[in-house]
Amino acid sequence: MKKSVRIIIPIILLGIFIAIMTTGAILKMPMSKEDDLITFIEKMEEEVLNHEWEKASQHLNDAKIAWRKVVRRIQFSAERDEINDLHKTLDRTRGFIKAEDTGGAMAELAEARNIWKELGK
Repeated sequence: MKKSVRIIIPIILLGIFIAIMTTGAILKMPMSKEDDLITFIEKMEEEVLNHEWEKASQHLNDAKIAWRKVVRRIQFSAERDEINDLHKTLDRTRGFIKAEDTGGAMAELAEARNIWKELGK
């Protein structure tokens, strides 16, 4: 193999690696209404405050589906802890919604919003 090819291939691979690792903020953005996680969080906040527990539960299901779609795109560019933290926060939110606990649900949704904001930075 020529010397120039041996130098170019690692540089190209390094460039691809850097591109993958720095695109988290872009890849988390919604590509359709079905994966717009932050919109689902906003809807849940409004519904929790209005004590519309059934609607909040449905939007939580939608949020979890959206999150699974987003995770596939960002799994190589976001920290694993952030991904796990958001997943756990949504799970805890389910418990608070089921218990119809406004304060707990709002706290978890605020945490989810904060994790989302920091995700991929």
